[in-house]
Amino acid sequence: MVGNTKLVVDASVILSDVMSDEVSVFAKELDQHVENKILMMAPFILEYEIANALKSACRSRRLSKELMEKIYINFLNIKIEFVETNMLKAMSLAIENDLSVYDACYLELALRFRYRLLTLDKKLLKIYIKLTDKI
Repeated sequence: MVGNTKLVVDASVILSDVMSDEVSVFAKELDQHVENKILMMAPFILEYEIANALKSACRSRRLSKELMEKIYINFLNIKIEFVETNMLKAMSLAIENDLSVYDACYLELALRFRYRLLTLDKKLLKIYIKLTDKI
């Protein structure tokens, strides 16, 4: 995978690609990932965030139960390397940057592995840019 783009990807990006009313500005990156040009990494919480968002969409009738299940199965087929988060570091990042611990888990991985963070969360992206400028 020499020369390939390496990304930490969060739930907002994955959901934007699979939810019909969300706008995916990262569709190209996801397409390249399918072609094995991009390595995606995420903390283990990604699966829970995706499942919870899909459940919420189903409960609000944005998705049928059948479509919710199909989207979840499609998500499971995306090749994502799940990595253990340094939770103490994530908690420190959360406190220092006024983030949820969930968001700080993605930030912790991006900083530790020096991967680009792919997120639609403007606050998280701004903090990531600020912190990577210091590296």
